[in-house]
Amino acid sequence: MLISVRNIKLSAKFPCLSLEEIVERCDNAGIMYKCYPNFVQLYFPHSKLRASFFKTRSSSQHVNVTGIKNFLELSDNLAQICQLCDIPVTKISYKVNNVTAVTNFNQSICFDSLIPKLQQAGLLCRSNKELFAGLSIKSDSCSAILYQSGALVLLGADNIKSCQELADNISNHV
Repeated sequence: MLISVRNIKLSAKFPCLSLEEIVERCDNAGIMYKCYPNFVQLYFPHSKLRASFFKTRSSSQHVNVTGIKNFLELSDNLAQICQLCDIPVTKISYKVNNVTAVTNFNQSICFDSLIPKLQQAGLLCRSNKELFAGLSIKSDSCSAILYQSGALVLLGADNIKSCQELADNISNHV
């Protein structure tokens, strides 16, 4: 089953800059941003890349980055942020927090017959048709929402392999 990554979210540690310094550098570089009480969110042109720099009192700056489309772009996206901050990429550490991916079975899904099969395979399933149209499915390393249309959204994993394994596991029972 082929999955398509839609977003990678990561947390990074940068050498510390004040939020005022971040805003000044954005102004000088023509980067759009929005200020909040405890962070500044940067919007990079020509992409969906977003970086949120949080106010800190420590020697490192916590930065959340979203809008990364694949792991091949990850280094380039971090380099783009580092260039703005005038920080060498080698000084950055990061951890992937969430991978979101999608796929589609291209067929209608009957939850009533599928749920027992998935539970027997060790997956936790929850469905409440009155509250939500999707079937919530959880493994140890990833979660998914399956819709009766056959669309599948995978989320909460820290790597693509976990998303792929859950998609394949579900596919074996559809």
